[in-house]
Amino acid sequence: MHYPTLKHRPKIKHLLVYGGSFDPLHLGHIKALKLALNKLNPSHCLIVPAFRNPFKSTTTHSTKIRIKWLKRALSCLIKDHRVKLCYFEIRRNEPTPTIWTIYHLKKQYNLQKITFLLGSDNTSTLHTWDDYPKLSKLVDFLFLSRPNYPNPTSFQTLDFQCDVSSSEIREGKKWEFLPKYAKLKIQSHLKT
Repeated sequence: MHYPTLKHRPKIKHLLVYGGSFDPLHLGHIKALKLALNKLNPSHCLIVPAFRNPFKSTTTHSTKIRIKWLKRALSCLIKDHRVKLCYFEIRRNEPTPTIWTIYHLKKQYNLQKITFLLGSDNTSTLHTWDDYPKLSKLVDFLFLSRPNYPNPTSFQTLDFQCDVSSSEIREGKKWEFLPKYAKLKIQSHLKT
């Protein structure tokens, strides 16, 4: 992989990173991102879809479909020039620890500050992430409050009122939170 030389890396004052499987992408993801963008006002934001969550053995929807949904969301629902997709984890074609992604971004860009956005459902397992002590020095974690999960006391949190998860949608619940284009695809998939 080609990286720019240190002095030629684009300078980014504040990068918001939003990683996840997005399996499937739902309106809660969109709302969370918009809330973080409004609260933090970062200069740039990267959505980093995972090839597969390192803590899970499979994904329900292919990387191709998940990327297609994210691209559509960027153009139709998010509509913010600061937000782009990062394909690093998808292109690796295997589960990728978050710290590897952060190292990759630091090689690509001259980053002054990185904020990593995640749900409070990750609070209890965050310490088990690869090289967590190093990761916690490289990024500021920003947690979204989630129903039935405790808010971490030692991290910044955003009050996020949206009671939905991708796992609930995969179970056939809360389909009202799916963007119309994703709902149609999932419904046609179930019929076949």
